[in-house]
Amino acid sequence: MLRINTMSRQHGLEPEGFDAKDVSRQFAPTTYSREFLARVQAVMDFLVLDK
Repeated sequence: MLRINTMSRQHGLEPEGFDAKDVSRQFAPTTYSREFLARVQAVMDFLVLDK
């Protein structure tokens, strides 16, 4: 949600949405890894690539 909210606000939009429910312990490492990479991509988009 962080990435899409920031991108939307940069373009003058007011985003609305919700977070998904927590995942089971079985899938937690995969989910947290994906979240971490999404945050890195958000930083790259805004600070490095200037999207």
